[in-house]
Amino acid sequence: MADKNEETAKKETELKTDLWKKAYLIEFLDGSNVEAFTFSVPPESEELTYSQRKTETKTFGGLHVDDYGIDAVKISLSGSTINQDLKKIYQPGTAGESLSGEEEIYGFMALLKKWKTGQDNISKKIMLYDLSKKEAKGFAERHCWRVFPGDLKIRRSSDRPFAYKYSIDFTGVDPNTEINTDRFQPPPEQEQEKTPEPETEEIKSELEKIKDGGPRNLPKHLPR
Repeated sequence: MADKNEETAKKETELKTDLWKKAYLIEFLDGSNVEAFTFSVPPESEELTYSQRKTETKTFGGLHVDDYGIDAVKISLSGSTINQDLKKIYQPGTAGESLSGEEEIYGFMALLKKWKTGQDNISKKIMLYDLSKKEAKGFAERHCWRVFPGDLKIRRSSDRPFAYKYSIDFTGVDPNTEINTDRFQPPPEQEQEKTPEPETEEIKSELEKIKDGGPRNLPKHLPR
């Protein structure tokens, strides 16, 4: 019985201290301003999709393929905060911070909102690191990306009311990839000469009636 209690206590300790080191680290960078977030536990599901930038066109003579090489990686993470127990997450320059499941997931949402609000958000960097692979060879090349977050979904269910489930998608590129941060500027509107509408026989007839003091039954499209 004592051994079982010790094992349970050990798992609880790991949950509160060590598991974040095997989760994902999201780093927000803007010059010298740095903020970071880690999930307290590793995701329950992760999917990396390495797409190809190619188009295929079927022709009478066969198949025409335009191949422009590998595309950005699509990263999908989903998991849960497990419960409302305090669990440690990483904070830059500190030994970490203990948060409940609710504080953890909504703290992450607040960070995303803060860094994705404003017209210059494209110039800010968001980095994603798979900490479970930090000892692996080629960590910086294979398990680190500059990312552009997609939808963050947060949900709860009646069977686990204290667990916050989440899912989030990222588009990831190599950290050294140059990103075009120039915003699209639409060309100034040019004044176009309006072509006068041709006077139909109907309009001519109605205009003649107006000159003679007759009724005004002009078509709607004729300027008054």
